[in-house]
Amino acid sequence: MKAQPYKILLLESSEKKDSSLGQILNEKGYHTETFNEIEPVIERIMNKSVDLVISDNNVKGYCGFAVYKLLVKYLRNNGIPFFLVLA
Repeated sequence: MKAQPYKILLLESSEKKDSSLGQILNEKGYHTETFNEIEPVIERIMNKSVDLVISDNNVKGYCGFAVYKLLVKYLRNNGIPFFLVLA
């Protein structure tokens, strides 16, 4: 029985759905979804349909630390790690 791939949500500043990081992770066998809005990420976290969140430093006018502050209570409640990618 093959294990399910880790589900990684990528929060990015652009509308582009095919990020370089997403492509690399997909090639390595991870399942990724890319978003540029915070609300759908909160929904996925609450539905426990994600294993990791990776965020760009600028998402819809929010700096990376502001994004983290918006997500932290949902991340903690569901035990999901968060990585912030800085330039």
